[in-house]
Amino acid sequence: LIDQGVKNKVLFYNQGNAYFRTQKLGKAILCYERALRLAPRDEDIRYNLDFVNSTVGVPAAGFLSRLFYFLNLNELSVCASVILYLFIIILFGRRFIDQNRILRYTRLSLGLLLFVTAIWLFARIQDNTKRYAIVTSSPAEARNGPGEEYSVGFTVPEGKKVKILAEK
Repeated sequence: LIDQGVKNKVLFYNQGNAYFRTQKLGKAILCYERALRLAPRDEDIRYNLDFVNSTVGVPAAGFLSRLFYFLNLNELSVCASVILYLFIIILFGRRFIDQNRILRYTRLSLGLLLFVTAIWLFARIQDNTKRYAIVTSSPAEARNGPGEEYSVGFTVPEGKKVKILAEK
């Protein structure tokens, strides 16, 4: 199903479990990350990902990271749109409704919530454009040049999530 292009959280989760049982920890982490991207609030996926990460020595995601990824990009876009529409309705509705303290506080609160949501959405879009990779071989060697004859600069353990800066 995966080879046919099916993207499903249960499918990635089960594939991650299969890789974990066969001791392919890097591939297990990759599958759990894919499942978590589709279902960011699924506790089973989060638990298994944290467990496998702790097995390879990667610390579990903290509170701020969980909060940042609590909503997926589609859900966050819908929330920002709804808040924007409510803010516009209240902003233009003040011409037809008497000004009172509750309306001013509502407008101020919605404006602040819109600002925070817009920053959150922008940060998630920026994060989504970054390219990451999970090391699936043990160990991955980074050489000081583009060939086998160059010395090893450093090694990256299996299961480590790295940001891809450039490709050659």
